[in-house]
This record gives sequence, structure tokens and C-alpha cells, in this order.
Amino acid sequence: MLQLYVLPLLVLSVCAADNRLVYRDNDKPAFCHKLDCPKYSLLTTGEGFEVRQYEAAKYSSTLVSAMDYKKATFKGFMKLFNYIQGNNEQGVEVAMAAPVAVKVEPGQGPACESNYTVNFFVPFADQDSPPVPKDSTVFITPMPAFTAYVSSFPGYIFSGATWTKHAVELADALTASNITNFEKSYYYTAGYDSPATLFGRHNEIWMIQV
Repeated sequence: MLQLYVLPLLVLSVCAADNRLVYRDNDKPAFCHKLDCPKYSLLTTGEGFEVRQYEAAKYSSTLVSAMDYKKATFKGFMKLFNYIQGNNEQGVEVAMAAPVAVKVEPGQGPACESNYTVNFFVPFADQDSPPVPKDSTVFITPMPAFTAYVSSFPGYIFSGATWTKHAVELADALTASNITNFEKSYYYTAGYDSPATLFGRHNEIWMIQV
């Protein structure tokens, strides 16, 4: 179970940067691979993380409760993949976007299931009116604008334990920078690559500012 601890808030010690829009319509980050992905502004950078302000956006989502990250996210991925392949009331295909973002709410103990909400970013062409899912376990999530502490790392991830390791490292990096205003009860994993991509993969952990 992910353990995140709150320390007293001291002076914020991150390297200041200009508040600049990182993602413009025709200037997507390279790790999005030319797919639509959420727009954000880079607020500042710290030791091992960025602070990003994300715009409000819609995601298609499904919740899976399970003991195992990999099995849960595969199940959720396939539900959402079927949705974008036409399993919706309009019977239309929806373009794949990035990332696949998973909200991880760790269980209360090693014998308890965790909740995994798997999310596909809705492409810009469908943001105003996403197709209505046919599967009752798939839903559209209107996510408001939010600020996230984000760490990035490469590699092919084979288990949920690797994601948890990076989440703990990000929490430790924030604490070391005297930052405590982040959500402790859940975090997001974000993957930007096809399972067929073996090299040059881009992965992120998001911890939401509160």
C-alpha cells in the first residue's frame, strides 16, 4: 500500500520558471506522438518533477476494483477501446488519444482490492459532445482544470509495483522540497505509448495539488 506522509509546510523551494503554455494546438509535446492529449501550462519545475496546470477536459472512463494493477488496467483498457471502436449509442469510431491515465486509489491493506479508474482522453473533435457509451460501466468524466505535480520516466512497465515505486519517489521528492499540498489518497499513472512500442517510452505519475 502506498504510504504518503504529511510534513509541516515550510518555504516552497522549487526552481522558478516562466508561466508558459507548453502545449499549443500545433505544438504537441513529442511524447504525445502527434495524438491529441491534454493541454497544460508549465508553472515551474522542481528537483525531479514539474508543476503543470491542466485545462478542463473530458475523458471516457471505467472503474475496476482488483488486487492487481496490470489485470485491472487491461480490463479497463479493453472496455474503453471497445467504446472508441464503436460500442456507443452513435455507433461511431473515436480517434485514439493520449495518455491512458489511471487513477489509483490504493486499498486499505495488502488483502484489500484497490480502485483503478482507467481514463482515455477524449480527442478535441469530440470534446463538446462525446458519443454516449453503450456499456453501463463506461462513463464520460468532465474533469475540471487542475494543477498536478508530475514526474516522468522511461521504460516498459511490467507491474503495478513499478508504478507504485515511482509514485513513492515523487511523494518523497515533493516532501523533500517542503511541498505538502498534494492529494495523498490517490495518484494517477499516465502512459503515452502503444503496447507494441518497446523503446523510447514515456511514462508519468501525476499527484494532484489540493
